[in-house]
Amino acid sequence: MPKLSNPAFREDVLKRVHQEDGYEALTIKGTANKAIFLAVLLVLSGAFTFLSVSAVSYGLLIGLVIIGTALSIITIFAPKAAFITAPAYTIVEGLLLGIISKIYAGLYNGIVFDAIVMTVAILGISLFCFRAGLIKVTRRFRTVVLTATGGVAAIYVIDLIMRFFNYQVPFLNDTGWIGVLVSIVIVFIASLNFFLDFQNITDAEKYGVPKYMEWYFGFGIILTLVWLYLEVLRLISKIRN
Repeated sequence: MPKLSNPAFREDVLKRVHQEDGYEALTIKGTANKAIFLAVLLVLSGAFTFLSVSAVSYGLLIGLVIIGTALSIITIFAPKAAFITAPAYTIVEGLLLGIISKIYAGLYNGIVFDAIVMTVAILGISLFCFRAGLIKVTRRFRTVVLTATGGVAAIYVIDLIMRFFNYQVPFLNDTGWIGVLVSIVIVFIASLNFFLDFQNITDAEKYGVPKYMEWYFGFGIILTLVWLYLEVLRLISKIRN
């Protein structure tokens, strides 16, 4: 039986928490509603900055990144606060994505619309494949996806550090075919994280996880969605080049 990636989400622990604390149990429908609500917040806040910001402030960008990172860390380590931190994180990320999208739109005509359509399509296909049972989230699948995701994160950290010394990871930022292929792989890895999110929610309902975790798992969907959208933007920009 596949387990949640967090070791605290063992079946016996989750049942005991549910019974001892007397929480109403999480449902897939409730989690989906929370995720849809957060997605609407993401779109609205993104549209706000995309339409209202005329000049890009990199100070504002950095500030939003710091606030968004802080909110995500709080949400991960304090799931009970997710009903507050998840919407707050989503709004901040939406504002950030709106500004980033504005930058890309100034360089590539129509790229934002293409990226949104592609991101939504990948999410829809992933959900269809999961519901149809075309892809099973086994322990090996989970390990491979988490390892690959960690590898991508490590590369981005290295690239960030190198930029302080006026260098960068060549294959990550290359606009040639190598760079395009690397971006395709990263987009694929990001999309596979949806399967982990869907399986976690399915397992959470099975284990009787407290209802407040609906906000937490909704936050997880948004986290993956934001990452995927940014990677799709990067991929399309490379293809345009």
